[in-house]
Amino acid sequence: QHSDIQYSIYANDLMHSCSCCKAANVTNKTVTLKCANSSDIRHNYTYINSCTCTPMTARVNALEIKLSTNTSKPTV
Repeated sequence: QHSDIQYSIYANDLMHSCSCCKAANVTNKTVTLKCANSSDIRHNYTYINSCTCTPMTARVNALEIKLSTNTSKPTV
């Protein structure tokens, strides 16, 4: 996932842009792990062959950002 933010002095807005990526093509693979005691362990895992990314953009008013960052929230 990649994100970026830019501030526009003309619009007094923040422009957020990001990409949401997910696996598009996967393959299940098996490897043999060699242990220090000479034993072998087979391990299965998912290998990601390719990803797809969807670009996203959002405009947020700079005043809203300032107000939300000054608000204290309880911690759990």
